[in-house]
Amino acid sequence: MKKLNTIGIDIGGSKTAALFVGADGEILAENSFPTDSEGGYEGFLKRLTSVIIEGIVGGPSPAGIGVAAAAQVSRTDGKIIDAPNLLFSNVPICADIEKAVGAQACLENDVNAAAFGEYSARKDPREPFLAIFVGTGVGAGIIIEGRIFHGSSGYAGEIGHVPVEPLGAVCGCGARGCLEAYAGGAGIGRRAAAAVRYGRAPLLAGMVSGDELPSADKVAAAASEGCSVSAGILTDAAKALGVALVSAVNLFAPGTLVLGGGVVDAYPRLAELAADYVKNGALPLAVADLVVERSLLGARAAALGAARLAASDKSA
Repeated sequence: MKKLNTIGIDIGGSKTAALFVGADGEILAENSFPTDSEGGYEGFLKRLTSVIIEGIVGGPSPAGIGVAAAAQVSRTDGKIIDAPNLLFSNVPICADIEKAVGAQACLENDVNAAAFGEYSARKDPREPFLAIFVGTGVGAGIIIEGRIFHGSSGYAGEIGHVPVEPLGAVCGCGARGCLEAYAGGAGIGRRAAAAVRYGRAPLLAGMVSGDELPSADKVAAAASEGCSVSAGILTDAAKALGVALVSAVNLFAPGTLVLGGGVVDAYPRLAELAADYVKNGALPLAVADLVVERSLLGARAAALGAARLAASDKSA
């Protein structure tokens, strides 16, 4: 039986996943449970450490535990600083895990962890390595010389708040015209909900109930069945993503560009259209050797990236 090496934890707003990983990177076991942050941090921590302890009963302690969180984090202090979707903040999650489990823990933002997971999953990734994840929001992870690039503030990669439409739609951050307001799942849902509310998308209206915010997969389904308004929302999302990616490619000249996340999974055409926009809109020399790929790891990217980070020293 292969021995456990590291554990990767991915804490999301609705679900927390744990991957138990061997020295060769193989997933030996996995588990998940509802995050249920409304019940408070102490209850969440108890459920998390129980899952970890159950996973290592009868075997060796892991060499490290990597934690990826959908939050602003302090890597040096091992604290989740602010996490609107988790409903708790300023919690010393690494110290708490170490106390309960007896293994060293490290912490990273979920997008950076996912980018590192995608980077590690490739045999010889070209650098700079840029991974864009389009989910409820939009974020980017940047890998340079095998390490996550955090910038001087520690919060590099906020591509979701790059403006793509001056004075455009209001974003959740309060600014106007951000990429996230057009291509993020929440932004797509808000635009689709407005179309339903004003009677412009009857086909989509038949797929949702009450005040439900249409998900990206429902908008994509409506578009595939002939809803022109839904198709237009997705076309706008692809254009917005393409505009932001052209800027990123011209700025960083990455060797690899990875596109993933729940919205891309729901509507793969989004990645195709955005990639075409980059190839046709970016400077020729910036895209001459650019490799554009879809995510290899899917929903496991952040947890696997966290596990890889726990086995290395590549976060800073």
